[in-house]
Amino acid sequence: MDQILELVREQPSSIGATKALDLYEELRLLSGSNSGISVCDVAQVCRQNPVNFYTALVSCAIKAGRCQHIQGLFGDMIQNGVTRTLKLYEGAMKQLAGQRRFGMALDIYDKLLADGFEPSATTCSCAVAFAVETGDMRRAIGCFERLSALTTPSIRAYMSMLRAHGARRDWPSTVALLRNMQGRCVRIDSLALNVVLATAVAAGRVRQAEALLNEFEQPQTMKQASEPPITDVISYNTLIKGYSQDGNFESAFEVLHRMRTQGLQPSAVTFNTAMDAAVRSRKGEAAWELLQEMQIGRAHV
Repeated sequence: MDQILELVREQPSSIGATKALDLYEELRLLSGSNSGISVCDVAQVCRQNPVNFYTALVSCAIKAGRCQHIQGLFGDMIQNGVTRTLKLYEGAMKQLAGQRRFGMALDIYDKLLADGFEPSATTCSCAVAFAVETGDMRRAIGCFERLSALTTPSIRAYMSMLRAHGARRDWPSTVALLRNMQGRCVRIDSLALNVVLATAVAAGRVRQAEALLNEFEQPQTMKQASEPPITDVISYNTLIKGYSQDGNFESAFEVLHRMRTQGLQPSAVTFNTAMDAAVRSRKGEAAWELLQEMQIGRAHV
């Protein structure tokens, strides 16, 4: 045990971590061959804290790329009567996430809950992101609900869920989440709004997207009355794209005009999307006029 902890202190590398894990296997065999002697007994003789010892071993398993051994280490802790701590679980989750082992980090989260611990809001928020990364919407929703019960979720947690719903083109869940943000007074920025608009367009709800654009062109509260609206060029481009996909040039052109009245300058993407709408609507002359307008604008720049 002393050798293991010395390796952890003096060789904080994957090589040292591997050696420490190999020594632990020897320790397990030795304690197993001597009935009545446990790892805790060894720790008492060595004047070591069993929790700190296993915490170091969990870190070694991650560092050495032997993440599959973590479950065994937690099992050994239970068998040897070593009390697990919230710090141990959350530390393991953080390290696993650092190596993009999101599924394993979620497994540790499940163990944390099974052990009777109440995760912090930060841990719940991380679990939401991990579940979204692995594409596990059931878990993501469960983690988000637990987070929502603890506190108002961060904009980061909301964004993770918005993107997850967007990837599934789940418009009802997306708009419900947006209203939840408004109900809990979470400040909605351009990025969040544009994700919602993109989901509406992808789900074929272009009219609902325009209704949202109408809503957010106006200040959301009296406090924001002196601030500019959060709609930006991407917001209008997204709506133009929706009308282009529907072959509705007239509506797409109206959005282009409306964009200008808001003091926003159309981008190359704006013109290309509007031209696509013109072509789809068999408005060849309008497409050429938009092209010329775009070229004149570039020449002035």
